[in-house]
Amino acid sequence: MPSALLYFIVGFVSVCILLGCSSAGGGSPAQRSHVVNGGTTCDDAVEPAVTVSLPPNAPQGVLYVGSGDTYFMGTAGSRWGQMVQYFRSSYYMKAPIYTLDSQAPRITIARLDGPGAGRAESNPTTEGLPGPLPTSLYFPSPGCWQVTARGRTGVATIHVRVALRRS
Repeated sequence: MPSALLYFIVGFVSVCILLGCSSAGGGSPAQRSHVVNGGTTCDDAVEPAVTVSLPPNAPQGVLYVGSGDTYFMGTAGSRWGQMVQYFRSSYYMKAPIYTLDSQAPRITIARLDGPGAGRAESNPTTEGLPGPLPTSLYFPSPGCWQVTARGRTGVATIHVRVALRRS
């Protein structure tokens, strides 16, 4: 396993542990979701919508959410929103993406419970693509956000619950 990839995976797991992720469960439903417009819930549990097979050459011990050539990498039993931090008047999180393509996927961030759009910045490792793609996601406000990564042959979508925090 290339050293940069190993550091990336160790760092991702360390952040998850530091933020209280647990593979023994994702907390109560009240902790995992909240009601948004129209009475739907913002469930940001790290769970695949359908069973997916492990992408070729992908690190094991990670849950992959997506299809085709594009996957978000998460920790089973945790929530995407647990990785959100508030820093310098902004909400952000690092969201690892695994791509099987030589180009980064297009990423859109849309608020589900009101108006708003976020932004994403991808930071390829020295090994380049295909492979893991560390990505920073920025949210302008608390709420329920849908993050979609579109590759050439696949799509990965997650929901992120951003809670009001001040530091």
